[in-house]
Amino acid sequence: MVCTRTAGTSVVTCDWESLVFPQCGSGGGTVRRRLLACSIIAVLATPAGAAGYDDFTRGLTAKLRGDAATAVTAFTAALAAPDLVPAYKPAAYRSRAAAYLELDRCDEAMADITSYVALKGNDTGISWLRMWVHLCHKDATAARQDYEEIGRAHV
Repeated sequence: MVCTRTAGTSVVTCDWESLVFPQCGSGGGTVRRRLLACSIIAVLATPAGAAGYDDFTRGLTAKLRGDAATAVTAFTAALAAPDLVPAYKPAAYRSRAAAYLELDRCDEAMADITSYVALKGNDTGISWLRMWVHLCHKDATAARQDYEEIGRAHV
């Protein structure tokens, strides 16, 4: 029996005729062995259900490579995935904000910073990122306020 997986999907197609009529198949073997082989292929081709985590790690990898556009796409998919562990959401927002900033998409970066702060609260790292987003918006006053807040946190 011949089983094939359609590229880019989890669809497995098996030549069931060769299972029922082994003489039509692509080699010897018992029906039980052929059925087992096709079952194994079908299980291996099925997604593991960790799409959110996979997208999250794809975003981190893209960010490390300097591919901000791919990072934004991957983090967006991760945040939309119902199986993303809630503990990863703040990091996804923060990382996507940094990627948006690299693409000069200041409004989206600020929205993600706001989402991060809602989940984790304010911290020095997010203040630095927010300062750069304020500079992206050409808002020197707000950037200076973040800078001074960072200074107070280190005293």
